Amino acid sequence: MQYKNRYFYYSILPCLLLLITIGVYVSGYNPPTQNPPYGNLPAPINAGPDSQTKAGSLTTGGNLTTEGILKLGLFATAPAGTEGALYYDTGENVIKVYSQGEWRNLVGAAKQSLACEIAVGSCPNTSIFKMSAISNAHAELSGQTNYDYYVCCSGITGLGTSCSGNYDTVLKLSGITNAHVEKDTQANYTNSVCLSVPTGSTIICNYASDCSALGPGYTCLASISGDTNAHVGNCAAYETKVCCTNAYD
Repeated sequence: MQYKNRYFYYSILPCLLLLITIGVYVSGYNPPTQNPPYGNLPAPINAGPDSQTKAGSLTTGGNLTTEGILKLGLFATAPAGTEGALYYDTGENVIKVYSQGEWRNLVGAAKQSLACEIAVGSCPNTSIFKMSAISNAHAELSGQTNYDYYVCCSGITGLGTSCSGNYDTVLKLSGITNAHVEKDTQANYTNSVCLSVPTGSTIICNYASDCSALGPGYTCLASISGDTNAHVGNCAAYETKVCCTNAYD
Protein backbone atom coordinates (compact mmCIF):
# COMPACT_ATOMS: atom_id res chain seq x y z
CA MET A 1 0.00 0.00 0.00
CA GLN A 2 2.88 2.33 0.79
CA TYR A 3 4.32 1.74 -2.66
CA LYS A 4 0.98 2.68 -4.25
CA ASN A 5 0.81 5.94 -2.29
CA ARG A 6 4.36 6.78 -3.23
CA TYR A 7 3.60 6.08 -6.89
CA PHE A 8 0.52 8.27 -6.67
CA TYR A 9 2.51 11.18 -5.26
CA TYR A 10 5.25 10.82 -7.84
CA SER A 11 2.61 10.81 -10.60
CA ILE A 12 0.75 13.89 -9.42
CA LEU A 13 3.84 16.02 -8.70
CA PRO A 14 4.61 16.83 -12.40
CA CYS A 15 0.97 17.76 -12.93
CA LEU A 16 1.09 20.16 -9.99
CA LEU A 17 4.28 21.77 -11.28
CA LEU A 18 2.68 22.16 -14.71
CA LEU A 19 -0.40 23.81 -13.21
CA ILE A 20 1.76 26.19 -11.15
CA THR A 21 3.74 27.15 -14.28
CA ILE A 22 0.55 27.83 -16.24
CA GLY A 23 -0.81 29.93 -13.37
CA VAL A 24 2.31 32.07 -13.20
CA TYR A 25 2.24 32.61 -16.97
CA VAL A 26 -1.45 33.55 -17.02
CA SER A 27 -1.11 35.95 -14.11
CA GLY A 28 1.68 37.82 -15.93
CA TYR A 29 0.02 37.87 -19.34
CA ASN A 30 -0.92 41.23 -20.81
CA PRO A 31 -3.47 41.00 -23.60
CA PRO A 32 -2.88 42.87 -26.89
CA THR A 33 -3.97 46.49 -26.92
CA GLN A 34 -5.04 46.32 -30.61
CA ASN A 35 -6.62 43.77 -32.87
CA PRO A 36 -4.39 41.83 -35.31
CA PRO A 37 -2.31 42.65 -37.24
CA TYR A 38 -1.61 45.78 -35.16
CA GLY A 39 0.14 46.23 -31.81
CA ASN A 40 3.02 43.85 -32.50
CA LEU A 41 6.19 44.15 -30.45
CA PRO A 42 9.20 45.73 -32.23
CA ALA A 43 11.31 43.25 -34.13
CA PRO A 44 14.57 42.34 -32.38
CA ILE A 45 17.86 43.51 -33.91
CA ASN A 46 18.96 40.76 -36.24
CA ALA A 47 21.28 39.99 -39.14
CA GLY A 48 18.56 40.23 -41.79
CA PRO A 49 18.73 42.49 -44.89
CA ASP A 50 15.85 44.80 -43.88
CA SER A 51 16.48 48.26 -42.43
CA GLN A 52 15.78 48.55 -38.71
CA THR A 53 15.18 51.41 -36.29
CA LYS A 54 15.73 51.29 -32.54
CA ALA A 55 13.97 53.94 -30.44
CA GLY A 56 16.28 53.80 -27.41
CA SER A 57 20.03 53.96 -26.92
CA LEU A 58 22.25 51.09 -28.03
CA THR A 59 25.42 50.19 -26.15
CA THR A 60 27.93 47.65 -27.41
CA GLY A 61 30.62 46.02 -25.33
CA GLY A 62 33.00 45.69 -28.28
CA ASN A 63 34.02 47.57 -31.40
CA LEU A 64 31.45 48.88 -33.87
CA THR A 65 32.39 48.18 -37.49
CA THR A 66 30.43 49.32 -40.54
CA GLU A 67 30.96 48.49 -44.19
CA GLY A 68 28.61 51.29 -45.24
CA ILE A 69 28.05 54.94 -44.31
CA LEU A 70 28.09 55.95 -40.64
CA LYS A 71 25.51 58.72 -40.25
CA LEU A 72 25.73 60.99 -37.21
CA GLY A 73 22.89 62.82 -35.50
CA LEU A 74 22.02 66.22 -37.02
CA PHE A 75 21.64 69.15 -34.61
CA ALA A 76 21.30 72.91 -35.22
CA THR A 77 22.31 73.60 -31.61
CA ALA A 78 24.70 71.60 -29.47
CA PRO A 79 23.09 68.75 -27.48
CA ALA A 80 24.22 67.64 -24.03
CA GLY A 81 27.62 65.99 -24.41
CA THR A 82 29.76 63.27 -22.88
CA GLU A 83 33.46 62.73 -23.55
CA GLY A 84 34.01 61.27 -27.02
CA ALA A 85 30.49 61.98 -28.33
CA LEU A 86 30.03 63.08 -31.96
CA TYR A 87 27.35 64.95 -33.89
CA TYR A 88 26.96 66.95 -37.13
CA ASP A 89 26.32 70.67 -36.61
CA THR A 90 23.90 71.81 -39.34
CA GLY A 91 24.51 75.47 -38.52
CA GLU A 92 28.29 75.40 -38.98
CA ASN A 93 28.31 72.38 -41.36
CA VAL A 94 31.01 70.62 -39.34
CA ILE A 95 31.39 67.47 -37.26
CA LYS A 96 31.72 68.19 -33.53
CA VAL A 97 33.42 66.06 -30.88
CA TYR A 98 32.89 66.52 -27.14
CA SER A 99 36.32 66.87 -25.55
CA GLN A 100 37.51 68.27 -22.22
CA GLY A 101 34.06 69.50 -21.27
CA GLU A 102 33.07 71.27 -24.50
CA TRP A 103 32.10 70.67 -28.12
CA ARG A 104 34.98 71.20 -30.56
CA ASN A 105 35.26 70.96 -34.33
CA LEU A 106 36.57 67.55 -35.31
CA VAL A 107 39.89 67.78 -37.15
CA GLY A 108 39.33 67.06 -40.81
CA ALA A 109 35.78 68.44 -40.87
CA ALA A 110 34.66 70.24 -44.00
CA LYS A 111 36.50 73.56 -44.18
CA GLN A 112 34.64 76.80 -44.78
CA SER A 113 36.60 79.15 -47.01
CA LEU A 114 36.67 82.90 -46.53
CA ALA A 115 35.43 84.94 -49.51
CA CYS A 116 35.56 88.75 -49.74
CA GLU A 117 34.56 91.43 -52.24
CA ILE A 118 34.01 95.18 -52.49
CA ALA A 119 30.27 95.85 -52.36
CA VAL A 120 28.71 99.22 -53.21
CA GLY A 121 25.86 100.69 -51.18
CA SER A 122 25.39 97.78 -48.76
CA CYS A 123 26.92 94.48 -47.68
CA PRO A 124 24.63 91.42 -47.70
CA ASN A 125 27.04 89.45 -45.50
CA THR A 126 29.63 90.67 -42.96
CA SER A 127 30.92 94.22 -43.39
CA ILE A 128 34.58 94.38 -42.29
CA PHE A 129 35.27 98.07 -42.91
CA LYS A 130 34.32 100.79 -45.43
CA MET A 131 36.25 102.90 -47.94
CA SER A 132 35.58 106.28 -49.51
CA ALA A 133 36.51 104.97 -52.98
CA ILE A 134 38.09 101.95 -54.66
CA SER A 135 41.52 103.65 -54.86
CA ASN A 136 43.41 106.42 -53.03
CA ALA A 137 40.75 106.12 -50.35
CA HIS A 138 40.32 106.76 -46.65
CA ALA A 139 38.72 104.15 -44.41
CA GLU A 140 36.20 103.95 -41.60
CA LEU A 141 34.97 101.30 -39.19
CA SER A 142 32.05 99.17 -40.37
CA GLY A 143 29.62 100.81 -37.93
CA GLN A 144 30.12 104.27 -39.46
CA THR A 145 27.79 105.62 -42.17
CA ASN A 146 29.91 107.98 -44.29
CA TYR A 147 31.28 105.73 -47.06
CA ASP A 148 29.56 103.53 -49.64
CA TYR A 149 32.30 101.00 -50.48
CA TYR A 150 32.10 97.98 -48.21
CA VAL A 151 34.78 95.31 -47.70
CA CYS A 152 32.21 92.52 -47.51
CA CYS A 153 33.12 88.94 -46.49
CA SER A 154 31.27 85.62 -46.25
CA GLY A 155 31.80 81.85 -46.39
CA ILE A 156 32.22 81.15 -42.66
CA THR A 157 29.31 80.52 -40.31
CA GLY A 158 29.61 82.88 -37.35
CA LEU A 159 32.01 85.27 -39.09
CA GLY A 160 32.23 88.58 -37.23
CA THR A 161 34.34 91.67 -36.59
CA SER A 162 35.03 91.28 -32.88
CA CYS A 163 38.53 92.15 -31.70
CA SER A 164 38.33 89.69 -28.79
CA GLY A 165 38.15 85.92 -28.50
CA ASN A 166 39.09 84.00 -31.62
CA TYR A 167 40.18 86.75 -34.05
CA ASP A 168 42.97 88.40 -36.01
CA THR A 169 43.57 92.06 -36.86
CA VAL A 170 43.13 93.03 -40.53
CA LEU A 171 44.27 96.68 -40.37
CA LYS A 172 44.57 99.57 -37.93
CA LEU A 173 42.89 102.92 -38.59
CA SER A 174 43.98 106.39 -37.49
CA GLY A 175 40.36 107.21 -36.56
CA ILE A 176 36.88 105.76 -36.70
CA THR A 177 36.26 107.53 -40.05
CA ASN A 178 38.19 109.60 -42.63
CA ALA A 179 41.16 107.50 -41.57
CA HIS A 180 44.51 106.46 -42.92
CA VAL A 181 45.47 102.81 -42.37
CA GLU A 182 48.47 100.79 -41.31
CA LYS A 183 49.51 97.15 -41.01
CA ASP A 184 48.76 95.25 -37.83
CA THR A 185 52.51 95.07 -37.22
CA GLN A 186 52.68 98.86 -36.78
CA ALA A 187 51.95 100.60 -33.47
CA ASN A 188 50.74 104.09 -34.43
CA TYR A 189 46.95 103.68 -34.62
CA THR A 190 44.50 102.34 -32.02
CA ASN A 191 41.34 101.63 -34.05
CA SER A 192 41.58 97.99 -35.09
CA VAL A 193 39.65 96.29 -37.89
CA CYS A 194 39.28 92.59 -37.02
CA LEU A 195 37.90 89.32 -38.33
CA SER A 196 36.55 86.83 -35.76
CA VAL A 197 35.37 83.22 -36.09
CA PRO A 198 33.89 80.53 -33.79
CA THR A 199 36.07 78.16 -31.80
CA GLY A 200 37.53 75.45 -34.03
CA SER A 201 38.60 77.84 -36.78
CA THR A 202 41.48 80.30 -36.85
CA ILE A 203 41.54 83.49 -38.90
CA ILE A 204 45.03 84.44 -40.12
CA CYS A 205 45.67 87.79 -41.81
CA ASN A 206 48.88 88.87 -43.50
CA TYR A 207 50.23 91.12 -46.25
CA ALA A 208 51.80 90.18 -49.59
CA SER A 209 52.05 91.27 -53.21
CA ASP A 210 50.17 88.06 -54.11
CA CYS A 211 47.81 86.43 -51.60
CA SER A 212 48.22 82.99 -53.19
CA ALA A 213 51.93 83.13 -52.32
CA LEU A 214 50.99 82.93 -48.64
CA GLY A 215 49.37 79.54 -49.12
CA PRO A 216 46.08 77.95 -50.20
CA GLY A 217 42.87 79.56 -49.00
CA TYR A 218 44.09 83.14 -48.67
CA THR A 219 41.73 85.73 -50.12
CA CYS A 220 42.32 89.44 -50.77
CA LEU A 221 40.24 91.96 -48.81
CA ALA A 222 41.87 95.20 -50.01
CA SER A 223 45.23 96.77 -50.81
CA ILE A 224 47.21 99.54 -49.09
CA SER A 225 49.74 102.11 -50.28
CA GLY A 226 52.29 101.53 -47.48
CA ASP A 227 53.02 100.10 -44.06
CA THR A 228 51.54 103.08 -42.17
CA ASN A 229 49.91 106.46 -42.90
CA ALA A 230 48.55 104.67 -45.96
CA HIS A 231 45.62 105.00 -48.30
CA VAL A 232 43.46 102.00 -49.07
CA GLY A 233 41.72 100.63 -52.15
CA ASN A 234 40.41 97.48 -53.80
CA CYS A 235 42.77 94.59 -54.50
CA ALA A 236 43.93 96.13 -57.79
CA ALA A 237 44.77 99.57 -56.36
CA TYR A 238 48.14 98.96 -54.67
CA GLU A 239 50.99 96.47 -54.60
CA THR A 240 50.52 95.43 -50.97
CA LYS A 241 47.46 93.21 -50.57
CA VAL A 242 45.59 92.56 -47.31
CA CYS A 243 45.15 88.76 -47.24
CA CYS A 244 43.23 86.53 -44.80
CA THR A 245 42.39 82.83 -44.58
CA ASN A 246 40.31 80.49 -42.41
CA ALA A 247 42.41 77.71 -40.89
CA TYR A 248 40.98 74.88 -38.79
CA ASP A 249 42.57 74.03 -35.43
